[in-house]
Amino acid sequence: MGRAYSIYVSAWLAPSEITNPIEQFFAKLKHWLRKAGKRTTEAVYDAIGPILDTVTPAECSNYFSNAGYAQT
Repeated sequence: MGRAYSIYVSAWLAPSEITNPIEQFFAKLKHWLRKAGKRTTEAVYDAIGPILDTVTPAECSNYFSNAGYAQT
């Protein structure tokens, strides 16, 4: 008689800066926020918009490439 095995396959990778493109972007965002020197919540909110305006589609694509995701 055969044996039954339960196998669990995770649909999500473990969080990692190396394999997660958003972590690369967050590192850049935090760098620019520190450089801006904003310390209050309101000032940080006001600073995020102009920082986000500098992010290009090519830069986002590079984050995915750097994380090992295939380009389509």
